[in-house]
Amino acid sequence: MVFYDSAGNHGTMKAPSRESIVLKAGRQKKIWLMGVSALFVVLGFLMILAFPDNAVKTAMFFGLMTVVFIVGGLVDTSKGARIALTSRAISGGTLRRKTIPWDKLGEVWTGDETIEWERSESGRSKAISCQTPYGPLGRECLHNDRQVSRQMAIDWIKALRDAPSETERKALIRKFRRNPPKTLRPLAKLDPVERAKAKELLEEIKHLRGEYALDRKLEVLQYFKEKGWAFPAQGRRTTKVIFGYCILIGVAIFWIFFFGLLISMAFG
Repeated sequence: MVFYDSAGNHGTMKAPSRESIVLKAGRQKKIWLMGVSALFVVLGFLMILAFPDNAVKTAMFFGLMTVVFIVGGLVDTSKGARIALTSRAISGGTLRRKTIPWDKLGEVWTGDETIEWERSESGRSKAISCQTPYGPLGRECLHNDRQVSRQMAIDWIKALRDAPSETERKALIRKFRRNPPKTLRPLAKLDPVERAKAKELLEEIKHLRGEYALDRKLEVLQYFKEKGWAFPAQGRRTTKVIFGYCILIGVAIFWIFFFGLLISMAFG
């Protein structure tokens, strides 16, 4: 773990393990990467069998798609794409990592399967932003493999940013490093602040439609579990989410096969 001084500069000393959190790519993300890569290979093989006269062009097309997907996945799951939280700074990024002291951290928001934040400087005309991959499958804590949803990670980052002192940030990090609650509390037993947050999220996913609706619902399900909140009708909703993902995967396979067929016919 890299040590950061009060200005957020790198040093050679290692930060105390109990006063830092490193969020790495989860095993589910890596399994997904291997599964989709294998799917491309299988589809390419089937297309070659179906159209042997265009075997070379078909192999080049699916080979290129597989390489692009794997390279992108390896970047997202690499050590360079990890998010590091210490009592003094936050570090993240992909190909180019950026470290920002907490007192310089500005807004934090979610992008398209990313977490993004900015460094606000009074003397600069434009804030420096940082973007780190963070999909609906979440990430894992390096020290105990705890699953951390994107919603939970944003809560942690904002809490550390808003903490008034380094001592309080150390206490927060020690708290965040613990394992999630094993017992789920119903909404009626949450305190008013927690209940309001839970109802806000439930109302949000209730009206979600479109391409990213299932991703967001899955993320909220994970967030409730991390907080120790019982999700209403959790079993039925989880089944719907899994069924929805099966449909999306089936549609993706169809379109990949369809475009592969068109390309084979075009070069035939």
